[in-house]
Amino acid sequence: MKTCPWCGVPDARRIEFGYPGQKMMEAEERGEIVLGGCLAPPRELGVWRLCMSCNRTFNEETGQSIEDAYEEYMASLNQPK
Repeated sequence: MKTCPWCGVPDARRIEFGYPGQKMMEAEERGEIVLGGCLAPPRELGVWRLCMSCNRTFNEETGQSIEDAYEEYMASLNQPK
């Protein structure tokens, strides 16, 4: 488990997206992952974790909140090429 950059508690679980099969369901039951639903964010946004203490969602590598990442990503799509 990773430490949350927002509250400092070492209980941030990886969010797995997609239709869950048996292995994903078992990993979720063991508390290893959090199921994120069938619609995954763009791969460019990286891997996400959910803090089980403060309930914040953040990027595993940068610590950026999912809200800020989506805002930046959407703005980048609107840039002229």
